[in-house]
Amino acid sequence: MQSAQTTVIDTEQLQTLAVAAGVEAAGAILDAFWTSCEDLLTLLKDSFQDRNFDEMSKAAHALKGSAMNLGAVQLAERAKVIESGARDNDIQTVQQAFIHLAGDVSASRVAFKDLMQSLAA
Repeated sequence: MQSAQTTVIDTEQLQTLAVAAGVEAAGAILDAFWTSCEDLLTLLKDSFQDRNFDEMSKAAHALKGSAMNLGAVQLAERAKVIESGARDNDIQTVQQAFIHLAGDVSASRVAFKDLMQSLAA
């Protein structure tokens, strides 16, 4: 696998899922993850704008768990930082994490897409 994939995602998690459930089912699960991810990102952005640390922490926690379940480790780590910062009402930490969040999502999408293509081949 590409080194970018191993730093952004844990390829073994999705590979294991693809072996157990099939590549098509793994793809469907990944699609559901991205739909949920978009909803959580919207909730995170809204709660950040409103400075609603409780909602921000909850959304970040949900994103962290979903990302870890599929192996999006970089995204999960960023969500963990946001969750922790929100729990501490630390707007600077949260703001710094938000700066990188979109990049983590994009990098995860690319890495998962590449991995799914290799699994389907």
